[in-house]
Amino acid sequence: MLLNTAAQHCASGSMIVSACVAAWRDQSIKAIRFQQQVQCQAHQQQLHELGPDISQLKPHLQMQWDQAANAHLSNVIIKQHSARKVQWVCDQCPDGHPHLWTARVYSRTQGTKCPYCAGTAVCAHNSLATLAPGIALDWDYANNSLTPHDYTAQSNLRVCWACCTCQHSWKAVIKNRVQDNTQCPECARKARQGQPMPKKPTVAEAGLHYMLHWDHERNAQDGVFPGEVTLGSGKKVHWVCHGCPQGLAHRWCVTPDHRFGGHRQNGCPCCTGNRVCKCNSLQSLCPNTAAEWDHVKNTGKPDDYTASSAYMAWWSTSLRGSWQQTIRGRTGYYLRYASKSLQQNKALP
Repeated sequence: MLLNTAAQHCASGSMIVSACVAAWRDQSIKAIRFQQQVQCQAHQQQLHELGPDISQLKPHLQMQWDQAANAHLSNVIIKQHSARKVQWVCDQCPDGHPHLWTARVYSRTQGTKCPYCAGTAVCAHNSLATLAPGIALDWDYANNSLTPHDYTAQSNLRVCWACCTCQHSWKAVIKNRVQDNTQCPECARKARQGQPMPKKPTVAEAGLHYMLHWDHERNAQDGVFPGEVTLGSGKKVHWVCHGCPQGLAHRWCVTPDHRFGGHRQNGCPCCTGNRVCKCNSLQSLCPNTAAEWDHVKNTGKPDDYTASSAYMAWWSTSLRGSWQQTIRGRTGYYLRYASKSLQQNKALP
């Protein structure tokens, strides 16, 4: 009987030990799985931060890859002939605008270019109002739903025109008018018949659209008044823009013919980033980037250049050392979202 009792005690002790071992094993397995899960999440987060692998793409496509917009692709390997639609960005806009568009990878590999630079998508630098302001004067705002700022100068759209000289109305393709520099058919008929041509309207007669930047103070000092200067005049006059976020006056001098004629124009030179001001300088818009300015190798200071300048500047940091890159190449990501003031007065007036 004593032996049976001892055996029972041993058996119950073994069961308790086995239960403890099993419980310990379960807890260990749970701890290991939790640790693996944490490591996996950390690894996935690291891959997400690194973004997709674009090393197989051509160098110029890697330069135009929109890292921020495509970050959601995580650790995907992007191949040259992939059918995936991704975001691209081009920093070659003459006015400093970042060109953003979506296209399949394989189409870019086959040679498709930036649609804005190619003239198939409208931007402030390639609009009809910018490239052909003289022709845009004939735009019929009453019969067209959009404005000259909403179409490229290479558009194949047939639109309505109203001559700013004789008020004659007709229809013509935008691209044909720009390429052939065709004028009002009624004015051309009168010119062929030797009839006197009506003169172009004065700045005052053209309306508020063209009077908006007229510098009344300085022009009055020179004895020049908007009712005496035609839109085709070759006389230099003063213009002023009050769109500066810093409250400064943007002043410049150019002929009405240059602003409203067949020459390319960009409206206020400061608002378009073609002339530096406190409102558009690298120092004021991107102080963190300006802090990496190499004052030894560069000519001038960050205050002397616009944030959209194409100047090839030297930069220096303790981690990367010294390197060269255009200012707009460094600031393009910022300007895409933050420089709305630079985009308000890109075109006429």
